[in-house]
Amino acid sequence: DIYALGGIFYLLLTGRHPFKDLGHNEVPNAPLPDPREFNYEIPANFITIIEKMMAKDPAARFQSWSETISQINGTCPELLGAPMPAASSLARINIQALSTGRYEAFGQPAGDFSDEKKKTVRLKTEKIGKQKLTETIAKFNPKMVAGINRQWHAARIKPIELDRSPAKVFIVTAGVIFAALTLVSIVVIINIMTKQNTPLSEPAPDQSIVPAVVSPVPSKQPEKTVTAEPVPKIQKEPAQQNKPAPMGPEKTFKEICDFYDANPTANMTEAYKRFDALKNESIRTNDVKLIQDINDKQQGMEDLKKRKVAEVIEKLKTETAPLIKGAEQAKAFELIEKYSGEFASESVNERRTLITSLKTAVSEITASSLKADLDSYMELGNFAAAEIIAKDFKGKTEEETMKQRQELSNYVDDRKTKFINDLSPLFKEAADNFVSGKNDLTLEKTRTFQNRNGLSKEAAGFAANLLENISSFKTLSQSPLTLDEKIKTCDSMVKDDSSLLKGMICIHEKSFDKAREHFKGIKCNLGSSFIAAATEKEAELAFSSMLVKYDLVFNPEKTEQFLLEISQKKIQATNASTLVSALAQYNEKYKDTAFVKKYENIIEAIRKFCKRAGADDAEKPRKTFTVQANTPEEGADQLQKCLLEKNDGVSITIKSGEYYSSKLRDFSINQNGAKLIGESGTIIKNNIAITGKDITVSGIILDGAWLSCTDNAKNITFKNCVFKSDITKILSCSTVTFQNCLFKGLLVDNSGNVSLNHCTILSSPNAPDKAAALWIKGNSDVEINNSIIYGEGCGIAFMNPDNLKDRKISNTLWYGEEGLCAIIINGKIDDKDKVENDKKVKLPKYFKVKNNFHSPPQFVDDKKGVWRLVKGVAGTKKAEDGKDCGMIFED
Repeated sequence: DIYALGGIFYLLLTGRHPFKDLGHNEVPNAPLPDPREFNYEIPANFITIIEKMMAKDPAARFQSWSETISQINGTCPELLGAPMPAASSLARINIQALSTGRYEAFGQPAGDFSDEKKKTVRLKTEKIGKQKLTETIAKFNPKMVAGINRQWHAARIKPIELDRSPAKVFIVTAGVIFAALTLVSIVVIINIMTKQNTPLSEPAPDQSIVPAVVSPVPSKQPEKTVTAEPVPKIQKEPAQQNKPAPMGPEKTFKEICDFYDANPTANMTEAYKRFDALKNESIRTNDVKLIQDINDKQQGMEDLKKRKVAEVIEKLKTETAPLIKGAEQAKAFELIEKYSGEFASESVNERRTLITSLKTAVSEITASSLKADLDSYMELGNFAAAEIIAKDFKGKTEEETMKQRQELSNYVDDRKTKFINDLSPLFKEAADNFVSGKNDLTLEKTRTFQNRNGLSKEAAGFAANLLENISSFKTLSQSPLTLDEKIKTCDSMVKDDSSLLKGMICIHEKSFDKAREHFKGIKCNLGSSFIAAATEKEAELAFSSMLVKYDLVFNPEKTEQFLLEISQKKIQATNASTLVSALAQYNEKYKDTAFVKKYENIIEAIRKFCKRAGADDAEKPRKTFTVQANTPEEGADQLQKCLLEKNDGVSITIKSGEYYSSKLRDFSINQNGAKLIGESGTIIKNNIAITGKDITVSGIILDGAWLSCTDNAKNITFKNCVFKSDITKILSCSTVTFQNCLFKGLLVDNSGNVSLNHCTILSSPNAPDKAAALWIKGNSDVEINNSIIYGEGCGIAFMNPDNLKDRKISNTLWYGEEGLCAIIINGKIDDKDKVENDKKVKLPKYFKVKNNFHSPPQFVDDKKGVWRLVKGVAGTKKAEDGKDCGMIFED
């Protein structure tokens, strides 16, 4: 395709058949004529592009549409005409017409070119519409196009010396047939004209051959074959007499000029649109003078726009020069892309060209010099920026690019691994000391660490920051200020990152959720030890607060005294039952903490204390079942029988196999505290409806079934589940958690506290017309972390656009082929307010977003259902825990 595209460009520029000139037809081994010999200037960059596109060796050509278009847009801006006004549509070139060597408008003389139906090429690495090709060609400078057309008319193609007899016979035959058809057509037309009672109006000029800038010299009119007899009839036509006299075109022209001159910057787009409408009417009436006046005025508008756009580009170049020089290309590109000042919409194409040229300049840096930039980032601990630069490297060839990218990525990974291995033990010890109130020991250990030989700059910098945070905690924690005031003071006390100090202050003030949020901001996941410390402190405080309600005081340092106290103390039977229930909930929430494991004997002693008071039935052992599927029907009957048990808290282990019953519509789980645990390969093909509370489902594949949580189901947890078919429905539920799950469509409707972590959400196979992957309806509270949302239409469709506080998305790979998200109105997706992939700036308007990635996910093999990300692509190792985004599959 790219080789053929090169031929089209060559034909467009020279008027010659490219493949003949290249020696692929009658002229063997003929050299490629130099386009510089023609009478108009062709940029050298464009000639180089054509030669590369038409190279005989396929390996030497461009390897993708995206690379070709990027090269044309980035290296040959002089070929591109001025950008059209925002309200005007982009003219397109009929690709089929290029075979004639002429510049033709879309759908004009060269045959009926079919409707511009969008067809996309689905590749593993990217999705590129062929429409972009026509848009690129359509941006050619009209002045150059005029020269191309003149060249085509003036070209003389020397015929090949062949036997001309067949050609002569063909030409004579074609001439006779054409003359006969012409004569018949004239007779038919005259006959029709004679029979018609309505007058003949002067034929309108062919719009397809009207150039972009009309010459003041009137175009040659076609010869008239009718007499002047119909002219009086035109004057007597009733329709013309009944119409009111229209406003004079000169007056309309003056009004538009006054409108534009009042505020050229603000009214340019609308004025241009009005001038176009007036010019179309003038072309119909053949008012050449007015056409020329409009063209002159529009040319002036274009000149003004060019000057203003040029000023915008120069301003952006100046502002981004320090960023480019400081190796902060990502910030520079973002600044250019998100520019929103004057002429922002008119300068879109120029800003994209500027970004492309800057990227090209950056990509030409050699790998050896690039390592210095990587070192400067890594010395500050900014390994994320270093990884981006390594992955954006571009060499002269594709092979060189891939090889150097891998070497640079390995260079960053090795240094990052060493950095984490050096700092993690220090941060872990600092967290342990903080929990036990021994910050002074951390200060001593940190100073010793700083004196180590061969310590890297990044490790030394983080150690100094740790020392500064710990030293500031003692002073700030004793301050009488409120929590918010203390948080604001942290930045002034610590020169660099104060996230650690803020988190410790929050723990000190018993605000554990805020503490964890601040610790997550520490780079390279070094705050994980402090996150665990916050949870430990929370578990200790929650345990003490729970016991105080029942007149029990627990001191971790005096456990023997506590055991003696509860052996002599009494409690009412009702309170004992309530305490056992509260203790069970506490144990479920904090069972993985070191505090619960350390004081397991204390928790057991409290249970016995409650049982002595009459709470013997408060804690019954969980009833367990095992289901084996010899056949799908038999296994389904066993599972249904277990689910009908009246006792709450049953635990059902489902052996590997298929479970399906034609007698049942769905399996209903309504026992509170039930657990369904599927072994590897457990497949259920009936629907599942959950109406109970405190239910856990893990390790099950739902194939050919849907799942619904409804009727105020509460505290539902799904782990390691795959929903392979149809949409999963969460209706009117409270507190539903999905951990490491895969969906083919997910609907959340009027539900609260719906949490997804390490989940992959794809569009439903039964969704209408490529709809969204995730649907959020009603007042639903959804929080998504470390996941993938990939829709063949939109990524997310949602209601209530003003409730952004209820939709939190972070560390998630998010992509939609037709847009990132769209609002649901009257049960349907509203395309008018859709957030396209290149309009990410609108996302905070609808969602609370943080550290998300907008790129099409690249799976290992989506056709075979292998939804694991390819190593090294966007989303890998980008989760908060350092793992891949989306569902984590066991190797």
